[in-house]
Amino acid sequence: VVQLSMSESSLGLAGLKLFAVASAIGMILSPVYEVQGFRKEGTGERHPLPYAMIALNSGLWCFYAILKNDWYPMMTTNSIGAFAGYIYLSVFSYYADPEKCRYDARKYAIGVLFSEMAVAMALFMTTDQMSADEQCDYLGMLATSILVMTFASPLIVIVQICRTRNSSALSRPLSVLGFCCACAWTTYGKLIDDVYVWGPNGLGIILTATQLLVIVMYPKKSLGPSDANKLGRARSRRTSRSRKDDVTGSKTKLENGESVTVEMAPLIHRQNSNKVVVDEASETEHEQDLDKTA
Repeated sequence: VVQLSMSESSLGLAGLKLFAVASAIGMILSPVYEVQGFRKEGTGERHPLPYAMIALNSGLWCFYAILKNDWYPMMTTNSIGAFAGYIYLSVFSYYADPEKCRYDARKYAIGVLFSEMAVAMALFMTTDQMSADEQCDYLGMLATSILVMTFASPLIVIVQICRTRNSSALSRPLSVLGFCCACAWTTYGKLIDDVYVWGPNGLGIILTATQLLVIVMYPKKSLGPSDANKLGRARSRRTSRSRKDDVTGSKTKLENGESVTVEMAPLIHRQNSNKVVVDEASETEHEQDLDKTA
């Protein structure tokens, strides 16, 4: 009976590990469909922070898995996540329209890379001064905070969603699979008795559930005819404004070997004024000629 219960518990643990790996990989790969849509629709109003947090969080947990000697499931899933996060940032940066997207994904990718390099350097330099358990404690606290930020990162657009009452900027697959992943890793963390695993994932359950609640409250809306007309009028106003700026802009010319900037609008005004003065002078001379003839 004891051997049967032990085999059942080991089988249950193996099944839980498999589910944890599957849910984590599903969460990591959930933005794939969304990222593929960048080719046709561009990045739109989306923010690159969730993709950067996937790369940073997975990289830190790779370091933690090495210190804990947990190659499966921790190292397996997070190595995939680190690689996928950088791919998402690269695709986001390639298809982002500078006129519509205010965020530079390249800066986020560079920041994540330097952060991971700094953590790796710190672990290497403290190898002789600290034990592996102490390093796990410090790295675990850092990775815990980053993991909570990863679960919360999609909520960066919560103000925009509440204002527009449209949750199109929130990724539904990422929220759903993030909830499943948080549940699986919370259970796994309790079984291995690691507070740095079950603690942040427990908070992740709350954060991802909040995302799902926002999605239900504010469903995704498509662009209607009235919205399309407003968008077209806004674009026409921007076009006319840019043309006006071109007319009243500045012109640079070379005078006496020096570059001089001349405003176009005052120049046009002066030309028109000079023309009026010349016309008035010619009329005056003509009247004087008529008086002499008379």
